[in-house]
Amino acid sequence: MANHAVLGLTVAVAAGMVAACTSTVVQRTPTLTQSPVVTESAAPSISTEPTLTPTTSTPSPMTFLAPVGPRCSASQLEVRTGMSGAGLGNGVSYIIFTDRGTAPCVLRGTPGVQLLDERRRVLIDPHTQDSPMNYVPTMANGGVGLIPLTNEGAAPGPNPEGGIRGQASLPVQYYDDGCDNNLVAALRITLPGGTLTIPFSLPGGGPGCNTSVISINPFQPAEFAP
Repeated sequence: MANHAVLGLTVAVAAGMVAACTSTVVQRTPTLTQSPVVTESAAPSISTEPTLTPTTSTPSPMTFLAPVGPRCSASQLEVRTGMSGAGLGNGVSYIIFTDRGTAPCVLRGTPGVQLLDERRRVLIDPHTQDSPMNYVPTMANGGVGLIPLTNEGAAPGPNPEGGIRGQASLPVQYYDDGCDNNLVAALRITLPGGTLTIPFSLPGGGPGCNTSVISINPFQPAEFAP
């Protein structure tokens, strides 16, 4: 009987100890620590401005009208004096030719030129020669093409008394030597089919002499005036 009592007490004590142990167990929820997310920063984009390569334009050479058509006749041409200039003992005057016909024509080579006095008599001195004096450059060509200009060309061109595209010019060069050239009053130009005569004068200095020679150069495009 006593043994049963001791056994029951032992079981009761053991049960109490188990209950006590059970009541002291703490249920811990694990704490989740979030690791910082490391994001790789994108490499900075470097924008470069486009490199502008300077372009240099090469001016194209001046083109003139092609010499197309028959030779110009005196009857279809109008002629006038153009620009002139002098320096370093030399001078030049340009004679401008305009096609007043109905079709293109061509002026080639060097025409016959005579200097006249006020009574339209041919002057022996100064005389004309078919050779350049190199005061102003002239352009070698196989002829100058003219086109009909009904209204254009009567007034001066882009330069003072200059010519325009479609006209021809005749450079007349001389020595500006200070002589009194008042004997020269007109210029006679011989072309196929006739002659053209226009008033013409040379600059003069002092009395007592005349310019000795006048140089007649080949026809040039009127817009070519150095």
